[in-house]
Amino acid sequence: MLRSFSIPLVYAAIAGAWSTFVIPHTENADDTPALMAAVSDYTSNASIIFAPNTTYNVWSPITFPHLTNVEVVISGNLSYPTSIETVQGYVAAANYPGAWISFTGGNNVSLRSTIDPDWGWIDGHGQQWWDTMQQTNRPQGVLFENITNGIITKMKIYKV
Repeated sequence: MLRSFSIPLVYAAIAGAWSTFVIPHTENADDTPALMAAVSDYTSNASIIFAPNTTYNVWSPITFPHLTNVEVVISGNLSYPTSIETVQGYVAAANYPGAWISFTGGNNVSLRSTIDPDWGWIDGHGQQWWDTMQQTNRPQGVLFENITNGIITKMKIYKV
């Protein structure tokens, strides 16, 4: 009789060990601070989700800490600042991590988007950089550094 209870308890313990964080969005405000304030609670055995049908304002760079067994899911869209000068200010800073979205270390980390043609985009507003012929302190998109067993899949970059 004891055996029949031990297997479900093991599964319950495993299932309870995984956590999910849906990043909050605020209209007309930078969504990065809310993510950065909470991400330390989701550095292992977690899903970090940009919700569907939402355009997030990623108006300052995102630097993820060391992650273990974490998936970051972009089901909504991410939009960088439209101001070239604002972006250049961040990129020129001494603490800029090398990309607008940086993964700085970890194991079993995945970054994935969706196959939905309208969602899962990163909009860096790149066309304006080409139109103004501006290449100084231009942001790089995503950095996957010191990641073991990392996967990036279904990502879409929008430049117009």
